[in-house]
Amino acid sequence: METLIRVADPDDAPAASRLIRSLSHHFFLLPGGQGAERFMASTSAAELYALMASPHFHYLTAWQGEVLAGVAGMRDHTHLFHLFVAPEAQRQGLARRLWVGLVKAAQAAGKGQHITVNASAVAVPVYERFGFQREGTEIRTDGIRYVPMRWVA
Repeated sequence: METLIRVADPDDAPAASRLIRSLSHHFFLLPGGQGAERFMASTSAAELYALMASPHFHYLTAWQGEVLAGVAGMRDHTHLFHLFVAPEAQRQGLARRLWVGLVKAAQAAGKGQHITVNASAVAVPVYERFGFQREGTEIRTDGIRYVPMRWVA
């Protein structure tokens, strides 16, 4: 199926929230997400609507027909805030296409030389293939765990 990648519209927020929340368990310290309420609140449709409407964020969405297959967002062209691809759309190069689109937008804005991400443990190999390097060990806080990483152009 053909995939359309486009700049996100704030009206995409409910679908983006559903996709992100369906994959958020990879960040949880405990099954069911106990303790990760702050993280989960940040992935609500209302929060994502505000982020997508903010001049400090740039979001892309990937659609396969009427289905949201992926979403990616960057804050201030320096921090990869979200990059999620539906399981059925993984291993098709979609994450890389979203990543490259965000890097191009950052560089067009005169930034994008150094980009950070807080990666879930399962996503670390993907980010390493994109050229990110670990910046330390896994961090555990507020019910979630992640690995800080940095990409240099």
